[in-house]
Amino acid sequence: MKSLFRRLPLKSLKQVLWNLFLISLGSSLCAIAINGILIPQKFLSGGLTGLVLIIHYLVPSLPVAILYALLNVPVFALGWMYVGRRFFLYSLAGIRCTGVGPCVVACP
Repeated sequence: MKSLFRRLPLKSLKQVLWNLFLISLGSSLCAIAINGILIPQKFLSGGLTGLVLIIHYLVPSLPVAILYALLNVPVFALGWMYVGRRFFLYSLAGIRCTGVGPCVVACP
């Protein structure tokens, strides 16, 4: 990990850190919305989040974070193959925040 940052110029390092901050902020807001609004009100969302919520409502013992991470594995594989490594790594950072968020954030 240290060698990765050593190869980046300072301007690029700042840009990567800024991108990671924005991804973390947006993913945290999504996690708060999932845990604070969607799950308590039994609402659904679109895309994989909606599919995860349907499965969670049918089988409440399965945690949302685990389902979300598992269903995103094929998307990550396609992203790695067709879009590139940078997209994959940024997506991995975003899914980490979105997946862990509902476990950490406790909304009434």
